[in-house]
Amino acid sequence: MDVKKKAKVFYLKKQLSIMLILVLLLTTVLPLNAISSVAESISSTESITAQNQQATPSNGSESFEEEWKSEDFTYDEITEKLISTNSYYAITGFSEKGKAKILKNKALVIPATVEVMEKGNKVEKRITGIGKDAFAKKDIESLTINIPEGYKEYIIADGAFENNKLTEINIPFGVKFIESYAFRDNEIESLDLPETVVKVGNNSFTNNKISSLTAVSYTHLTLPTKR
Repeated sequence: MDVKKKAKVFYLKKQLSIMLILVLLLTTVLPLNAISSVAESISSTESITAQNQQATPSNGSESFEEEWKSEDFTYDEITEKLISTNSYYAITGFSEKGKAKILKNKALVIPATVEVMEKGNKVEKRITGIGKDAFAKKDIESLTINIPEGYKEYIIADGAFENNKLTEINIPFGVKFIESYAFRDNEIESLDLPETVVKVGNNSFTNNKISSLTAVSYTHLTLPTKR
């Protein structure tokens, strides 16, 4: 083979080697780059998702429960009382907002005061009682009653919390009257009555599961459990 033929063969081999290298680049390097790009995209998406999950409250069983406000209730001046002749300003039930809220939040909190308009002025009025049948049959599971500081004639009227799902109740200091059927048909097991209470009406706690009763701050009575 002469020199020219050898040179031509060498050139062809070199070209073939270059083509093979290009083929390898097309089938390995480029897909790897593409995969790397996709991986980076996925990583970025996962990072954004994680940030969103941290910023967004859970919608599961630990869903956010809205706080109870004075605007969630209706009010009226009540004059019918068997023992005390004083009228009292009472919560009489749920407002439309309250009716929607109790469907999601079964832990009811009663406010101590409410802002009202009197003679063209906004004033803070103390709430001194719960009206008749105000919260009967609402599936309430827990109850907190806030009483204006220093007030000791708070009234819980007939059937106010009848037929709910309360398992315990701490009657706050300042409650004076618990009228008939006030807590009938619940699931109360533990009951605390402060020394300010002077009346517990007929059947106030009928059809409950009371096994422990604190009658005053320093006297404790345990009732036998029904078998």
